[in-house]
Amino acid sequence: MLESKIQVNKLCFPTCVLLSCLSLQFPLYLLPCYFLYAKAHKDVGKVISSLRFIFCCNIFFICKLSDNCPDGWKEFEGFCYKFDLENEISFSQEVESCRQMNAELLVVNSIEENRFIEGQITSDNYVWLGITLRRGLDASWELLNGKEATFELLRESDTDVYKQYMPYSVRLCAVLARDKYHWIQVECVRGGYANTVCKRPFSG
Repeated sequence: MLESKIQVNKLCFPTCVLLSCLSLQFPLYLLPCYFLYAKAHKDVGKVISSLRFIFCCNIFFICKLSDNCPDGWKEFEGFCYKFDLENEISFSQEVESCRQMNAELLVVNSIEENRFIEGQITSDNYVWLGITLRRGLDASWELLNGKEATFELLRESDTDVYKQYMPYSVRLCAVLARDKYHWIQVECVRGGYANTVCKRPFSG
């Protein structure tokens, strides 16, 4: 009977160590397993060594999880952002610049994300956004991949005027500015220059 308990404890103990490490914490519900092993084997030193190992596991994985963005990038809700607020470039140049970094031109998907971006820029910065609009009464703002934008902060009155009176060949872009409470629409080609923010998911 004692031997069978020891065999169970031998299986249980390494399982405890593994689960504790993978869970990124020391689960209290596994404590009985450690005490059973220590009681059966009188090997408190091994338990202490394993606890040290679990602690190191936690530190390693926590550091790994907090290092999903490359150096120089900022993190927000599962995405990495690269800000270039010193230089101003055209819309087409910014799209290509982001692609070279395996990223996409900034697309804002929520008011919280918009506030995050505003918190990183100054009142002197204007940031290109990765949405566009072509003329047509039934037109809607689209992402650069052709999908319809699910979030935007553009004034509907400005967009309606553009749809009706601008030439069909003109494409409209959007710019984010701090404390404006709405995005600004400009022509993509003749809209001048703005700052760059590239966005990509965590590298994992």
